[in-house]
Amino acid sequence: MATRLSEQSSFPAESSESELSRSADREALRSIRDVEILNGKLVSDLAVTTTTQRFLHNLGRAYRGFLVTKKNSDKHVYVDDTVDADKEKFIVLKSDGAVTASLWVF
Repeated sequence: MATRLSEQSSFPAESSESELSRSADREALRSIRDVEILNGKLVSDLAVTTTTQRFLHNLGRAYRGFLVTKKNSDKHVYVDDTVDADKEKFIVLKSDGAVTASLWVF
């Protein structure tokens, strides 16, 4: 029975270490979530042309930037800031030629 008591007496210390580990994990996840470029969405297969177009990004906030992750031709895709659009909902894009592109919007 003494063995059982000593096992039980060490349990709170292990529990405390486990709680510290979970707390550290939660803090690490919070810090990753705060990195803007990681907190984004993939917007796939957009048909971007030389005409300015608004695309819904679904971030739930204003976007900060984007990265082209895939495109089917050697055309430049860029934001057209000459058009007024709600940046919390849309990213306004244009290209120097027809291209189908996927973007990581953050």
